[in-house]
Amino acid sequence: MSTEILGQRVYGDVIDGEQFDTFILSEVMLIDVFKPKKNYVVPRFYTVKGIFTVILTLDACKQIFIPLGFKSLDSNILVNIDHINYVKVERFGNTAFFDGGVTANVIGRKLHLVEHLITKD
Repeated sequence: MSTEILGQRVYGDVIDGEQFDTFILSEVMLIDVFKPKKNYVVPRFYTVKGIFTVILTLDACKQIFIPLGFKSLDSNILVNIDHINYVKVERFGNTAFFDGGVTANVIGRKLHLVEHLITKD
């Protein structure tokens, strides 16, 4: 029960878009669900540190992960550049390749962030 979870603070039924913290499973007293939006039910964790939900949006992820070194290589993608094996630049798009067959698009104006990983075939 020592697994740590990254959560977003909740006040009543409102998610605080700027308050993030971690909590440990053993700190959880109660889990229920709430509706922050119509037709959208998510878990709410009552902990000894406060009330949290899981991270639900890419915008929230950007607030957390960009300061930790992640880069936005496309409008809907955050990437840990340290895990990119190589980047292919092709006529119809650029692609970053990771272990396990995982790929991500890289828009042209962001190629400078990964130019050291571009392969020449």
